[in-house]
Amino acid sequence: MSDLIWKETSVPAEFVPMLRHLEEEYPVRASGRGLQLEFVKKPGDGIRSKVERVPGGYRITCNGLSGAARGIGSALAGLTGQEQTCFRSFGIMLDCSRGAVMTVPGVKRWLRRLALMGYNLVMLYAEETYKLEGETYFGYLRGAYTLEELQEIDAYAADLGVEMVGCIQVLGHMASLLQWPGYGKVRDTAAVLLTDAEETKKLIAKMIAFWSKAFRSRRLHVGMDEAWDLGKGQAYRLYGPRDEFEVFTRHLLMVRDICTKEGLQPIIWGDMFFRIADKDGRYYVPQLKFTPEQRRQVPKGVQLVYWDYYNENPRVYQNMIRLHRELSSSPDVMMGSGLWTWYRPWYDHAQSVVTVKPCMEACLKEKVTEFMYTLWGNCSNVCAMDSVLTGLAWGADLAFGFEDKRRTGKRFAAVCFSNYAAQLEAAQLELDLQEYPLDQDDLGDPPRQFRKVCSLMAMWDDPLLGIAFNNAKLFDAEFDTKTVAHYKRQLAKLLPYADDNEAGPIGHAINIYRFAIAKLEVRRTLEDAYDLGDRAALHELAEVKIPAAVQAVKTFAASFRRQWLRSNKPQGMEMVQSTAAADAARLEELAMRIQEYLAGERENIPELEERLPLDAMPGYFNHFEKIYTACRSL
Repeated sequence: MSDLIWKETSVPAEFVPMLRHLEEEYPVRASGRGLQLEFVKKPGDGIRSKVERVPGGYRITCNGLSGAARGIGSALAGLTGQEQTCFRSFGIMLDCSRGAVMTVPGVKRWLRRLALMGYNLVMLYAEETYKLEGETYFGYLRGAYTLEELQEIDAYAADLGVEMVGCIQVLGHMASLLQWPGYGKVRDTAAVLLTDAEETKKLIAKMIAFWSKAFRSRRLHVGMDEAWDLGKGQAYRLYGPRDEFEVFTRHLLMVRDICTKEGLQPIIWGDMFFRIADKDGRYYVPQLKFTPEQRRQVPKGVQLVYWDYYNENPRVYQNMIRLHRELSSSPDVMMGSGLWTWYRPWYDHAQSVVTVKPCMEACLKEKVTEFMYTLWGNCSNVCAMDSVLTGLAWGADLAFGFEDKRRTGKRFAAVCFSNYAAQLEAAQLELDLQEYPLDQDDLGDPPRQFRKVCSLMAMWDDPLLGIAFNNAKLFDAEFDTKTVAHYKRQLAKLLPYADDNEAGPIGHAINIYRFAIAKLEVRRTLEDAYDLGDRAALHELAEVKIPAAVQAVKTFAASFRRQWLRSNKPQGMEMVQSTAAADAARLEELAMRIQEYLAGERENIPELEERLPLDAMPGYFNHFEKIYTACRSL
């Protein structure tokens, strides 16, 4: 690739800092030999860029910094043509609360890539992972951001044309803070703050003041989603039963007023209005009607985010967008879609496609002007987050009107220094099985079928108990055979790219596949050999297959550590490391029990005597807490 050369004297002044930052990593130079960059600014809505090959270089016509950055990404990839998106804000939400808090250099690296793809908005989701003066337990042992770190990130992002917006919680999702001493006066339940309490108001005021200083944006996402047990704990003992909708909107009014004093516009997730208004507590209720009194209670000046990562029907999205607009009396509703990184060790592209495409279609029809992809880190942020750069490249091209693997692959190689096709192969960990109705308790209440075998079911399933293994057999008696065969096919495709570690580290993906295969084969061999009384197979299991599985766990843990520390602060890594260590220990326990059984020291292996009957009610088990034990008195 030839260098892209720019001259400060002929570049719009506001583009110069961006170009300087791109020089840190890309062949973009202020002098030397190469292809000359020429910029032309032209007004327009959304984000626009037109890249033309001209004698000696490229001409980029754009409507601002974001269009210029997208255009440079195209030039780096050797792509020409006109691109535009109707979204004035097009971004991501990065989860910094499920263990992984990205380092400042890590965030800067992502910001460069995001800008070159055309993104101009980044929300950092930080429930309490920031250092709040006078609040010792805010971010305690969690890798919390300091004010200075956030300001440094903000300045860097602004140079790249990216708006940084804080994304916090001022009601629910506060369990990490409320577990500590000293917060009894602001605790309603284990995860929900106590509304209508003066101490709560003071704490929230400090939180909002912090973020007012952290970022130059005059917007702040204050969360307020999924406060399932609002008013059900200390609030109930203090105040008795109250109208939940009124309590919620009164708390929001207080938060809005604090934001107004700080010169901020509050943004909130929209689901709680729907869950409270619906008698069954559901979110996606197309026929839901808000009463005039309920609409009147919703404070003005609050922007709603309609989040939806599950539906596959564009009409559902369209209707929900309209309901959010009706509730807020404003067309300015932001869409929060999702690129599937949660409950997975690797980005799930197939699941993202079937939910993002109809969402994008609906947003274009409804003329939504703000859109973001959420990147959640549920299950201790076990996902190798760099793997989602594949989805971000695809998702950006989709927003700019392209769905062309060749084109996306060229941009991905130029921006992320990795093979797009290999990354897509790595992203096929989650295997389709037979469809079955999804219980409301499992993933909320999306009206759809969930049909995946989550790879974490194989990885974290206790080898002796087999909770996830036996549950999956209720859906498909041959799930293990199908899954192992699929994983082996994918593994063969990935081995030639083992050293490709620039985006999602393919070497780590290979270790994930090997880990899952080893665990599934141990459990399958164990059940068959034990049931048949095959002593030779049991002996081989204890002496060969289980030690190999233990080594696969340890190899996975080592590469997980490498990819984590490449981007994240070390705090939080202990959760996945502890889970992997427990997995290895239980495999070793299984080997000892088999050896004792074969030696006649034990009459049987009691855990293997218990199996679910074929008519048992199936569930969906996808994280460690549900499948490592059947005991809950912990």
